[in-house]
Amino acid sequence: MLPSYSGVTATDEQKAEVAKLMYNIGAALQSDYTPSGTGATDVDVVPTLVRYFNYDPGARYVQRDYT
Repeated sequence: MLPSYSGVTATDEQKAEVAKLMYNIGAALQSDYTPSGTGATDVDVVPTLVRYFNYDPGARYVQRDYT
């Protein structure tokens, strides 16, 4: 994966790998997909990343408001 995809021409392989990662995260979170958006419970994010994606158990979810 690239550190950033902004203004970068990614290869088809890189695009496919990012798509696979996004699919797997959505499936692991049991996300709901609707025409108006995608939903998952934020409290499930860290445990899911730890359990299925080998994240550090000390990881935590931090919410910010940038408005």
